[in-house]
Amino acid sequence: MVDDEKRVFTQVSADDGIAYHLLPSSRYNPDEKHEPVDYQNFKFPASEGEEAATTVKRHVKKAKAEQAQEEGVPACDRQPVLFFAESAAHAPTSAPLPEQFFDVSRNEVMAMIPDKPIGEQPLTSAVARRKKEEAKRVPPPNAVVVRLTFSDRTVIQARFLPEERVASAYALLDQYVRAERRDEVLLFTAPPRRPYPRSSRHRFADVSPGSCIVIRIGSSKSAPFAGRDVLTQETLARVQSQASVTQAVEQQVAGVRQSKPKQNEKEEDTAKDSSKHESKRAGKPRLTPEQRQARLEAIMLKHMRK
Repeated sequence: MVDDEKRVFTQVSADDGIAYHLLPSSRYNPDEKHEPVDYQNFKFPASEGEEAATTVKRHVKKAKAEQAQEEGVPACDRQPVLFFAESAAHAPTSAPLPEQFFDVSRNEVMAMIPDKPIGEQPLTSAVARRKKEEAKRVPPPNAVVVRLTFSDRTVIQARFLPEERVASAYALLDQYVRAERRDEVLLFTAPPRRPYPRSSRHRFADVSPGSCIVIRIGSSKSAPFAGRDVLTQETLARVQSQASVTQAVEQQVAGVRQSKPKQNEKEEDTAKDSSKHESKRAGKPRLTPEQRQARLEAIMLKHMRK
């Protein structure tokens, strides 16, 4: 018998007995081990049209922000605010918590117990789980408020877009810092210490919310850190107290509030339509059940005659 025509019988255990598969000898490898297939995490490939549209929108948004930065034009209205932050008069004190505060209530226990056991929960694909997680996330803000603070509590506050690079803050500082000190400015966040030089590609969206952006000018030994030593005289003349600019700061922060979800907008439109219908019906007299039934019968007779 020719080698190409040889066949090898493989024995496979089955519930009803023994099953034999006839395989070519060239395909049979008794030492080969096959990994089990995980069908639970199987997902269909995403639609090419949806994925391409999302990618194009994201790249266009980033390209506009980068083009604006290269041209030196702010991507949004900065609305700069310069003020002197007031220090707390005394450290906040908190009363000790009672022992009952640490007791677990019945509602908390019920919240920890799942509605269905893990074995009875329906299987969901990775795409469905990702969409469910994205629906729970808070929508991104329209802009971010950045506070650049010096060691003497001089604060420069301005608005930026999340798509803008952190390096765009240098263009703002160049307007207020003296010319001989501009090349020595370095921004970084701490802790942990993460520098953002002028060539950095990181964006404000990559920075954790509430992070403190620290300004370092020159070396850590001889460089001044106080705003009065590096800011121009015109800038120092514009610095006000925190109490006098409280309203301006609140207006700036209010303009960065997150946009409402589409679902809430639909609910508002529905509420407006219902209020319009109610206002129209308010001027008409209400019909009694007998009058409503008689009117319905008259309409039915009219359609039957046609």
